[in-house]
Amino acid sequence: MTISRFPLRRSCLVIVLSLLPIQAMADTDMNAKMTAIADRVWQNALEKQPDLRPKAGLPVTEIPDLSYEQHIKDVAFAKSILESLKSIDVSKLSEDSHLTYDAILEDNTIAVGNEPYYWLDFSIVPYKIFRSLAFIHDTLRNHAMASDSDRQTYFTLLQEYRDLFVQHLDKIKGQADRDLLLSKEGRDSVVAMLEGTKANLHHNVMVGQTILETLPATERKAIEAKAKTYIDQEIAAVLTDLIAFLGDDYRKRAPQGVGLAYYPGGKEYYRHLVQAHTALTMSPEDIHALGLKRVAEITAAIKEKSREVGFDGTVLDFFKDIKKKPRFIDKTPADLEKRFHTYLQRIEPKISHYFAHLPKAPYDVKRLPEADEKGLTFGYYKPPTALDPCGYYVYNASHLEDKSQVTAGFLIYHELIPGHHLQIARQEESTTLHPYRKNYWSTAFIEGWAEYGSSLGYEMGMYDDPYDDIGRKIGELFLATRLVVDTGLGYYGWSLEQARQFMRDHMFQSEAEILSDSLRYSTYAGQALAYRLGLEKIWELRRKSEAALGDDFDIREFHEIVLDGGSIPLSALERRVERYIAAHAPKSQ
Repeated sequence: MTISRFPLRRSCLVIVLSLLPIQAMADTDMNAKMTAIADRVWQNALEKQPDLRPKAGLPVTEIPDLSYEQHIKDVAFAKSILESLKSIDVSKLSEDSHLTYDAILEDNTIAVGNEPYYWLDFSIVPYKIFRSLAFIHDTLRNHAMASDSDRQTYFTLLQEYRDLFVQHLDKIKGQADRDLLLSKEGRDSVVAMLEGTKANLHHNVMVGQTILETLPATERKAIEAKAKTYIDQEIAAVLTDLIAFLGDDYRKRAPQGVGLAYYPGGKEYYRHLVQAHTALTMSPEDIHALGLKRVAEITAAIKEKSREVGFDGTVLDFFKDIKKKPRFIDKTPADLEKRFHTYLQRIEPKISHYFAHLPKAPYDVKRLPEADEKGLTFGYYKPPTALDPCGYYVYNASHLEDKSQVTAGFLIYHELIPGHHLQIARQEESTTLHPYRKNYWSTAFIEGWAEYGSSLGYEMGMYDDPYDDIGRKIGELFLATRLVVDTGLGYYGWSLEQARQFMRDHMFQSEAEILSDSLRYSTYAGQALAYRLGLEKIWELRRKSEAALGDDFDIREFHEIVLDGGSIPLSALERRVERYIAAHAPKSQ
């Protein structure tokens, strides 16, 4: 397999120029004070988020505490950070320190805002717990066992893994005592996940044989016996208790409705989650209206394109027609990879005209392990690591005969270049960002950038073929529909069937995808808003820059302003672009 790389790397201009004004009053002591606060936040993150520790060269020694007591401690810590920020005079900060201030202010304001909503957060649902469990399982399977200390840590982590599910059980019991129960569909998805976790316990948490085989036979057998006993008697027992608590009696009590709107205080919590996931002040009402508007606009544009390719019928009939076209069906994973590579090869010569600083890491595509394809509808971007320095779009190749690849171009530009890989790999390669910022993840920024990057294909000539254009519009329609459905479920009290019917009436996606995604929105409120709203905000800032700078607007400079600071809240990005415009816009006479 040929790994794609950026072309013309040696000739790329790395803009480290003064694109933003350097504060005349920038104060060394004030910047040092801001760095000290960032250090404190970063150290706390290393203690609370085990997935960050390997990036800092530290072993994973604990699994997160999800108890109410820890929730209160987390809120208290956030309040203390906000109090510390009051001593910062932002007018005396460098641009980099200003962005750190903005990110810490946003994150800890949200954390304090979480205080009243612990019991409204169903943290056990698959869409919230999946990634953390995957990390924990990977950590346990690959845990070093060379020393007595390694072995002790492994068994400590096994105990904490058990305790994690005890905490989940305590929480759902506490929620039930407050008449806060998962919807029937939400409950069913949790039970299915727990049953799968229980069935695969040995595979998930037992140290791999390749590691155990390095030990003397007597030690290996003793470790295996001890671990199997604990897994079978302790961890499996807690999972059994969890499944039993969520049994028939719980399901009978479960509400018919789905979404936060059905719970006391749910609408207020949803408003909070909108800000938490987007860093914007938009109301659910405005987002819902925007979604309806965009769905109508994009649908009309697709209908116009369908006429261009000679189709005379409704948009939904056009979607059915596309799904049957042989040119968009790949027979094998190799065929699909060839399709992805063709799109990448087309865009690569254009990249240096739009970006001055590119990541060093190469990128490519690879298939998901077949065993994982049933549980993951879509693929995902996998950043480079120390073990594998290549960034990948990891794709799902199951049932290719039933999948139209008309969206392949829009998708690969979202996942790799100019989307996720260009932004995330570059952030992770930074040698100047504070560790807190280097590992900062704003969903609305990251997903908004990936969508914006994919949309650049229009001006790069990547969507000149009408079906490539339609594929991009299908992707946009999917994200616009999310604005309507997420707010419908979370704020307006839509039923799950109402949401699904809206999706069927407007989307290209299959029934299986609609069923899966609608359940996601009903149990993971607000997160799906980040994609389209992030795209809208970045385009809004670009148009504002173009209007203010006129002929002086430089697309590569604008992209540098957006990307050079790494992932930041959209509110901070807006202030950053406004500072850039103020420093570079022509002065009126």
